[in-house]
Amino acid sequence: MSSQHLLNNNTAQQWSSDCHLLTVQAAMINQIVQVMDEGRVLNDILQTSAHQLREVLQVNGCLIFQTLSPQPIAASLDSVAITQPPSIFWDLYEKSYPWLEKGQLLIVSDSDQHLPLSLQTLLTASGLGAILFMPLVHRQSYYGAISLLITRKEWQWTPQEITFLKVIADHWAIALYQTQLEQRYQTALKEQQSAKSALQASEDRYFALLEVIPDAIFSVNRDGIYLDWKAAKTNVLPVASTEIIGKHLHQVFPTQVAGLMWQHIELAFETKETQIIEYQLWINRKSHHFEARIIQSGADEATVIVQNITERVQARVILQEVNNALEIRVQERTAALREANRFLRCEIIERQRVEGEIRQALAKEKELTELKSRFITVASHEFRTPLTTIQSSAELLEHYSYKWSDEKKITHLHRIQKSVKYMTKLLNDILIMGKAEAGQLKLNQEPLDLENFCRNLVEEIQLSDTQQHQVIFTSNQEAGNVLEEEKGRRLSSLLEPLTTQSSPLPCMDQHLLQQIFGNLLSNAIKYSPSGSIIEFKLNRDQERAVFQICDRGIGIPTEDQKRLFEAFHRANNVGTIAGTGLGLAIVKKCVDIHQGQISVESEVGVGTTFTITLPIYN
Repeated sequence: MSSQHLLNNNTAQQWSSDCHLLTVQAAMINQIVQVMDEGRVLNDILQTSAHQLREVLQVNGCLIFQTLSPQPIAASLDSVAITQPPSIFWDLYEKSYPWLEKGQLLIVSDSDQHLPLSLQTLLTASGLGAILFMPLVHRQSYYGAISLLITRKEWQWTPQEITFLKVIADHWAIALYQTQLEQRYQTALKEQQSAKSALQASEDRYFALLEVIPDAIFSVNRDGIYLDWKAAKTNVLPVASTEIIGKHLHQVFPTQVAGLMWQHIELAFETKETQIIEYQLWINRKSHHFEARIIQSGADEATVIVQNITERVQARVILQEVNNALEIRVQERTAALREANRFLRCEIIERQRVEGEIRQALAKEKELTELKSRFITVASHEFRTPLTTIQSSAELLEHYSYKWSDEKKITHLHRIQKSVKYMTKLLNDILIMGKAEAGQLKLNQEPLDLENFCRNLVEEIQLSDTQQHQVIFTSNQEAGNVLEEEKGRRLSSLLEPLTTQSSPLPCMDQHLLQQIFGNLLSNAIKYSPSGSIIEFKLNRDQERAVFQICDRGIGIPTEDQKRLFEAFHRANNVGTIAGTGLGLAIVKKCVDIHQGQISVESEVGVGTTFTITLPIYN
């Protein structure tokens, strides 16, 4: 087996392994994100992740620790390979904590002589060959570690496996961070609810006391004159209580309070219902709040029950302030959660973008590897045949030329020349394809007589054709010239000759046109029966030129037409007809460089028509 083949196999195996890791990684990330979105318990999915990591990385055990918890929160162990008690792995994790807390990856191996003696002793006691600790760190905060256990000696981790584990660890760190935020939010919410409940209970008790113990009771008539007064406290009126009887409401209370109270006294008489009002008084330079319940107690008498609700109002204000503060805290927590979710989504999108780029790069590398393999196969096969012909003809001429006639010698010389021409064309095709792939094939426009160019190309093709095909070239410009000549002969006797200006020649790249139509005409001859007709048509105007090459050959199967312009691809029905599969790929590259279009219509056993449309540059 050649070294090139081994290299290709290794590359394919590595590509397959990388794709498998990326697939498993994407699935695990989706599981983590789904758990966070649905608010499910993390322990269940952590246990699933431990099993998945042990299986995909082919290790003997996987433990997931959280900060300084003495027991792993998830464990997946091979009971046959690992028989040690779990406590020894906790000791290893505890000794590794100084490195992990700083976010450092730690690999403890039996071949590492630079480890501290404590870690070496614990590793020897565990009977393991290597342990890998991957820290769970997010925003410079440490949440735990993922530990992978290996019993085999001299184990080596690949960069792809380290990167795979690092991505999973980062997402779990984000999940644990979001879980802590959610727990803090729930704690704050419970505190808020407890505070509300306590305040509500206190307020209820206070209101109950106020309902049964009024601060003052007085009676007034319809005119608002005080008839009676009884007070449990002395600070409920802005004047002395001994001076109230016989006075009007406006003489005792400020105008605004007196007007409000008199208005509701009249309503109590009219509606026969209890009226409740609240008012504020400044007594001894202090603000006091009162509630007055007004009921009709006689034909012309109303009783007013007054309660000091200053503390209730203050409690209400405090409760409102607490509610506002808690609302602000809830908004802050909500904003933090939204920011965490946004950050996580951005990270997931970035991961997916990078994964997509990696997949594209791997696919491109695989495509290039396959292209190189096909090139080596085709080139070695296509060079072998003409080289064999040259060698055999040269040896025959060397040993038997003195016996042969001149005609037979010339025949073998022609075989050598034909093989050399074939190899030269093959090399030119490979060079042109390489330039096109490297972007070195440029458009070089120059004035060109398209009709003369096409006729000369047809003559060259027919000179090298040994199958006697008939290549017929037609142009709409030539037909127009014939009509113009006929009109000219009819009018020549009537009109004096006029000085005319010839129309400017179109500007096109002759080298690209040579590659396009040389390859298409050669293919038409190669895949058509001997002596058949091949049509080469040109129709052009001031803006574009449309070329058509029609043959009556073997045709192209429908399934091959989709890959017709791929390098080294050949149709399934070519049989033993020689070819490299480069011709149509070169044609497509040249048409694209000329900013044109190419299409094909073909039917197996009937023939093929290629249509090329190219812009004309004046």
